[in-house]
This record gives sequence, C-alpha cells and structure tokens, in this order.
Amino acid sequence: MRQLRRNAGHSLVEILIVVAIIAIVMSLVVAVLSKVYRVVESFRAPPPRPATTTAA
Repeated sequence: MRQLRRNAGHSLVEILIVVAIIAIVMSLVVAVLSKVYRVVESFRAPPPRPATTTAA
C-alpha cells in the first residue's frame, strides 16, 4: 500500500493512457459488432421485392 501511495503522483497519466486504450478498443469492438449485426440481419430478412416501373 505504501508503494501505491508513493507512485500515485504520476499514475494519473498512466490511468488516462489505459482509459484511452480501452476506449479505442471498445470503439473497434462496437464497429465490428455493428458490421456483423448488419450482415446477419441481411441474411435473416426476406429479400427485397424488385422495383417495378409500371403502374397497375
């Protein structure tokens, strides 16, 4: 515990660096998951109807 208190002065920068790295990793994970979700939804959804240009 004493060593932790002694290093508390410069550990704020280390904490900020770790938080920044975690934020970058989380943003990458969210981006990949959103792409995977879109692909899965496109497979699960019924195919779109072809567009018709003639009116009935």
